[in-house]
Amino acid sequence: MPNLHQKKAANLRFLPQGSGRRARYARFLRGAVACLPPRQRQTAQLCLLRGYTLRRAAQELGVSESTASRRLQAAIGQLERMAELFQQLEEDREL
Repeated sequence: MPNLHQKKAANLRFLPQGSGRRARYARFLRGAVACLPPRQRQTAQLCLLRGYTLRRAAQELGVSESTASRRLQAAIGQLERMAELFQQLEEDREL
């Protein structure tokens, strides 16, 4: 059963298919992750873009799982705010 972080990551990574929107969103997500503060960026790259589990990401980064979890939660919060802006731009683009 997926954990909360995996569910949130899945919600961030995928939009409905259609007219290249998925590809644009994938490019957006990579760019948005690159804009995060360094510690959040490292955790998000591992968990959201490379598919690492939280445990594996924590080991890779040399931090506790709770630290990695806090960093990932902060990153997801920022990415969700950026995604809202992206979706608004996409809607405006389709008008």
